[in-house]
Amino acid sequence: MRKILFGILFLISVSLYSDKSAWIRRIPLSRGELILEIKNSSQEKEWNEFAYRKTTDLFKALESYSGISFHEASASVFEGQRATEKFKVLLVVQDQILLNGTRVGGYNNISGDLGPARGIFMEPDLSPPGFPALLFHELGHFYFSDIAWLSEGLVSFLPFVLYKENKIKLSKEELISMAEEWNSEEGLQGRKDLPLDPDFREKLPLSTPVFYNKAFKIQYILYKELGSEGYRDFVKKLVFENSPKTTGQVILILKSIRNKNWTSILKGWVTSGPYEVYSWKTFQKESIFKTFVNLP
Repeated sequence: MRKILFGILFLISVSLYSDKSAWIRRIPLSRGELILEIKNSSQEKEWNEFAYRKTTDLFKALESYSGISFHEASASVFEGQRATEKFKVLLVVQDQILLNGTRVGGYNNISGDLGPARGIFMEPDLSPPGFPALLFHELGHFYFSDIAWLSEGLVSFLPFVLYKENKIKLSKEELISMAEEWNSEEGLQGRKDLPLDPDFREKLPLSTPVFYNKAFKIQYILYKELGSEGYRDFVKKLVFENSPKTTGQVILILKSIRNKNWTSILKGWVTSGPYEVYSWKTFQKESIFKTFVNLP
């Protein structure tokens, strides 16, 4: 699966990329311009325009939904960088992404933790035109990056919320492809079922798809328990206030919005112990997709 590659890569070091002529577009946002720079040496020549449209749509939708500008939300990502590199999104696309001679598919290095070249590196097959799930996911980390189980689920789930709130337009095919990418209706697929805190991906890389599947479904649980307005308040608090560093801090934020037994709700999903309120069977009975999308 493509997500296995992405999950593993997130934890390893940067690879070299071809420094082809940059393809640059400027995207006007509420607090100024975002500079989109694409270095595409792949055979997929339509990818640049696809990525430009989806990047524009996503960040405008996130600004409208959250009330938080891209420049505010991403300030910490660009902290300490040269003025010429601030508020620039770099996408590097190649037919093969190699790491120490091994083909790895792609990785996200917007934080700079994996090397000096800050950007999103991917093979076009990871997010081809018409299949925006992984591109949306990686771009979403400009808004959300703290606590893996929380941020990884948020950036996968939010596009569905943005669609339901009429903040972003997505085709039927795009919506279906996104639901399939995150296994929105599927249960555990034979991998070890562990709570997401602590993050087990480095020790159990074969269970990486389980991590993303559970992280996505946790966001649906939060959305359902908080309601649409409460969930929007939650998203705002994650960006406007001090970003939570622990699961306990996340629970305090949730309690400030809806005073519920969040420890019980998240048991088995985030924290250790048997499932109490929601289990895998929940998602065989309830359709996340149909909650957000009404198709004829």
